[in-house]
Amino acid sequence: TGAEKSARADELEKEVDALSRQVRSLENTQDGDAAQVDDLSENLRQAKADVEELERKLEDSARRLQLTETDLDKAEERAEIAEEKNKALEDDLKETSAQLKSLEISEARAGDDGAAAEAQLTELQESTRAMELQVEEKDRR
Repeated sequence: TGAEKSARADELEKEVDALSRQVRSLENTQDGDAAQVDDLSENLRQAKADVEELERKLEDSARRLQLTETDLDKAEERAEIAEEKNKALEDDLKETSAQLKSLEISEARAGDDGAAAEAQLTELQESTRAMELQVEEKDRR
């Protein structure tokens, strides 16, 4: 009958509308998912680039650290050598100071001995002159 067909047509039209809404909803969801996939893909690409940059920086830092450690080792070796030289110089200075004190003492003693020897020499010279005068006097007699 016509009323049944019309009711059936209305029903089918409602089903078509519902299906159309579902299709649009799925399309919107799919568009949203596609945008989300694009965003996630971009985030992944950026993350990979960041990781590569960080790995490069890490390698560079490791290389600089190795160079710094090598420089530190060399500096420590130079410091040890300098300390050894410093110790040797300090020992030489102590030895030289001791020798200088000994020489000063010897010089002071020699000065004292020299003054005594000079006085003795003067006495001997005077004694010699006196004897010469006595000899001359005896020769004149």
